[in-house]
Amino acid sequence: TPLHLAVITRQEAVVEDLLRAGADLTLLDRSGNSALHLAAKGGHDEILSILLKHKKAAQLINHPNGEGLNAIHEAMMSNSLPCLLLLVGAGADVNAQERKSGRTALHLAVEHDNISLAGCLLLEGDAHVDSTTYDGTTPLHIAAGRGSTRLAALLKAAGKGAWRSVMENVIRNANPASVEQPCHLLKPQTRCGKAQVNKSSLANHIQLP
Repeated sequence: TPLHLAVITRQEAVVEDLLRAGADLTLLDRSGNSALHLAAKGGHDEILSILLKHKKAAQLINHPNGEGLNAIHEAMMSNSLPCLLLLVGAGADVNAQERKSGRTALHLAVEHDNISLAGCLLLEGDAHVDSTTYDGTTPLHIAAGRGSTRLAALLKAAGKGAWRSVMENVIRNANPASVEQPCHLLKPQTRCGKAQVNKSSLANHIQLP
């Protein structure tokens, strides 16, 4: 749909105008992606912030796409800390499992060796450090198998119920340049007129019930 295309091409003002003109946020593309999935996958935090303000965002935030991935999983795979912060703040289920192998967002953060994402999930999202995939693999198993000593230390500290300061120090020492930046919405600059804002460019979109 035009909304999906505007998200993919990072046109924040157009996204806002389309939503104000009645674009249906619940429409999915042929791969089962909502606009939230596409924004998180592309690491487009400004656009994701706009989408999450929509009244229908709540019914999409934990909805899996055709590959069994929620928006939060896509944010992990794009290594986007700003998108993760937005999704956690909007109430995304940080412990949701992707449908293929049962990995949570924390598993994916460890797989990508991203201590900032893992720390955010643990400190801001209260992620379950002992969550397991369908075959019983925990995030710590992955960190140990990859030789990620700092991630392993972070996960062990979280598992022992250590003080937040201990975990924060591990994250800071691993990535001192990592700073959480606030996200701001862009104001609309154009109007949509009478365009068909929900028209699919592929003629085979899906609508949520």
